Amino acid sequence: MLAGARCVSIGCGNFIDPETTLKVVQGIEEYMKNTGTQDVNDLVGTVTMN
Repeated sequence: MLAGARCVSIGCGNFIDPETTLKVVQGIEEYMKNTGTQDVNDLVGTVTMN
């Protein structure tokens, strides 16, 4: 997301760990809380290369 992705495939991860989707959502929520981000769309494309 930070690099510009709006859609990330995590489906195959569910074969290894059925809680993959939940863990990803929780991770994004935690990141947003820690950075004060209000809208997940604000994360898309925020990494810049110098």
